[in-house]
Amino acid sequence: MARKRTLNEGRLTKRQVQELISSGARPRPDLSAALEPTSLQQLVHELEGDRYLVVFGELVPSLAGKGDIYAADDFRRFVRWLAKVDEDAKHGRQGSVEHWAHHSALKHRLTANIDTLVAQLRSTWTADELDFSYQSLDVVSAYVEAIGVERAQQEIYDHLVAYVGEVLRLRIQGSWEIRRDDPQPYPYLVGAKHDPTMPINMVWEQLSGLDPVNLRAAAANEVRRKHKPPGLVADAATSVRAAAPKGVLATLPADAYEVTKRWADGRPWVVIFKGDVEVVGIPCRGEAAFGRNGDLICATLSREYLFGTRRFATNSCFR
Repeated sequence: MARKRTLNEGRLTKRQVQELISSGARPRPDLSAALEPTSLQQLVHELEGDRYLVVFGELVPSLAGKGDIYAADDFRRFVRWLAKVDEDAKHGRQGSVEHWAHHSALKHRLTANIDTLVAQLRSTWTADELDFSYQSLDVVSAYVEAIGVERAQQEIYDHLVAYVGEVLRLRIQGSWEIRRDDPQPYPYLVGAKHDPTMPINMVWEQLSGLDPVNLRAAAANEVRRKHKPPGLVADAATSVRAAAPKGVLATLPADAYEVTKRWADGRPWVVIFKGDVEVVGIPCRGEAAFGRNGDLICATLSREYLFGTRRFATNSCFR
């Protein structure tokens, strides 16, 4: 679980953990079993005051015997999220598109039904409340929290993608397109000043159940993240001279990737790996982005990987 959720400021020492256990902490083997997918051999104890103590096992020597305390609500959210991630992985729904397609009634026909989907969603409130502003996403977020992410996935997944997408489209002055060369065609947004923007990614992330739904923050972050840097140019659109890669990108064979976009100084920015590769030990595939100094910014995992104490599935995107 993420450290920011802990009630303790610093990770508990072995001695502090043992003192808590000795003071009457109740072992919860059922919840320990629920954490097995993390592969960290964690043991769970219930504490007074609606709290849980999570103790690390021997798998990571530096953490063995140490622990963290979580509020019950945060811990239960995490357990539900973990079970959901495990279930999705068993059925090949680790990625945003696969997950959306499983629940979507319209799939690639969504763009032809935007107005209908938005109208159906708006019928729940007054027209003034859903006015395609960032603020209106607070109303939608509260509604999803109220009915639960499981019900939202089943009943309004397409509606959320359509409405969130319209908020984004107006913000970036873009248009809807369909990615048809993917095994599962999906809708996305294009804008002159932004890289392709994926409403599906935002909705999928917010329906994870790990954190309270906050579509407003997610939308604002996505717009900022996808805005093209002033110094960024595409090779096909300019006569910029290609410059040699630096940093970790320079350690990869030149024939292992294709550069699709460069910074204004000619350094590679966006590349597409021709196969599965390891970048500073991280297994990657598909599209990735690098800074001018050659440091990895974001990519897609080619296999399951552990970042710190969190395990990410194959095809997960990371930054």
